[in-house]
This record gives sequence, structure tokens and C-alpha cells, in this order.
Amino acid sequence: MDEYDAVIIGAGIIGLSTAYHIKRKNPAARILVVDKFNAAGQGSTAKSASAFRCLFSSYTNYVLADSSVEFYKHLQENLKIDLKLQWTGYLWLLDEENWGNILPVLESLSEKGWFKIQRV
Repeated sequence: MDEYDAVIIGAGIIGLSTAYHIKRKNPAARILVVDKFNAAGQGSTAKSASAFRCLFSSYTNYVLADSSVEFYKHLQENLKIDLKLQWTGYLWLLDEENWGNILPVLESLSEKGWFKIQRV
């Protein structure tokens, strides 16, 4: 019977990321990833919008999201793994009232250098 240091249930983005980071910390670790589908990323990952953003009012959420995006860039640019990333921006549709309510928050975050806002 085979023995493993970790068994990960699910071969989607979370499961494979977990396996990757375990192996990164401990290259000798024996990892088994199992999934009910025949290929990776066919469950919840396949049903996602496959989009990410860094705009959050919480600094903690911003840092977590931003570090993830930087990791995706690293995979694609430095490790030459084609993730098929497309840098398209993020569109929020707001009526005048909601725009007026959220604008001070957006301006505050923009002043911190988190992102740029453009009204179209």
C-alpha cells in the first residue's frame, strides 16, 4: 500500500495550489491529489468566472488578492507557464446615487496607490 504525506481531495485551483505549496516547502513530500472528475479543474473551478480583482475596502483582502495576482504573473512571466491571463480591468455598473456613495471610498483607496479609477 502506498503512503503519502498529504492527500488532497479536489484537483481544482484550491487543491492544486495546496499541493504546489506543500511541495514548494517540502520537495520530498509525497502528495496524492484525487478528484471525482477525469481532469483537473473540472468541478467548481470550471464553473467560476475565472476572474480576479484587487479592489477591496479591506486592506487585508487587498493584500491577499494582490499577492495572488503577483504569483499568477510570476508563473506566467518567469516560469513561462501560459495561464492565458488577460488584463482587462474591472467594470462596476452604478447608478448616480450609488456612484456618489462609493466615490469617497474609491478615491481614498486610489490615493493609497491601490488602483486607478476612471469614470466612463
